[in-house]
Amino acid sequence: MTVELARHGYRIFAGTLYPTLQRMQDEGLLTSRHDVVNGKTRRQR
Repeated sequence: MTVELARHGYRIFAGTLYPTLQRMQDEGLLTSRHDVVNGKTRRQR
């Protein structure tokens, strides 16, 4: 996601992005799910 945002001129680091996504989820703007990929649990938003 940070790469795509950078393509549009936004420079956002993980330390900014993840809290923003969490806040959006808390406000009901996003949902998340957990998937297993190559034996590891990944959170998908």
